[in-house]
Amino acid sequence: MPVNIFRGIAMTVGVIIVDYYTEDLLRPLVRSLVTFPMIREVIVFDNGSASPLALGEGPARVMGEGRNIGFAAAVNRAFTALSTNYVLLLNPDLRIDAAAVELLLATSRRYRCPMVGPRFYWDDDRLFRLPPATGALRWLGVGADAPSSLDGQLRGHYWALHHDHYWAQRSPFRQPFLPGACLLLDGNWVRRRGSVFDVRYFVY
Repeated sequence: MPVNIFRGIAMTVGVIIVDYYTEDLLRPLVRSLVTFPMIREVIVFDNGSASPLALGEGPARVMGEGRNIGFAAAVNRAFTALSTNYVLLLNPDLRIDAAAVELLLATSRRYRCPMVGPRFYWDDDRLFRLPPATGALRWLGVGADAPSSLDGQLRGHYWALHHDHYWAQRSPFRQPFLPGACLLLDGNWVRRRGSVFDVRYFVY
């Protein structure tokens, strides 16, 4: 059973990937994940596939109910099958290396933060940066319906400032919202909560 020893404590990570007709994307991701020393298990929850999924990759296995039960419900069901210290929730089109997972683990433990995530690039050459998630930040929503107004110009200005600040950081920092494409969750924290997501949200 592969584990990672971090500061004298065995850190095990389980991975959840929800599939919805993304077989060609998720297979390369699973092949890389099963080589990471801290990954104990990878669960792909099949919410829809062109043909039956057969991964055949070490600790990777497929779960499903034969229908699309929604993203939130799929994550919650997969989580109940894991007993790892941490759970890494990934989109099937994402690419991540073991060093990034190590940094997420280190950040979670050092700052006692039950939910951490990375910044994202659109491309493998790391030239195009993905903007930060803004969620329902009211000050960034000002003028959204009137982009030609002064309010709309201020919104663009504040969004640019937020984006620049987000990418200028060189150490872990607080964010009010984290993108769901890659989330490291403290498994015990989630178990105390009872579930990862509210199933009333089918997708978002």
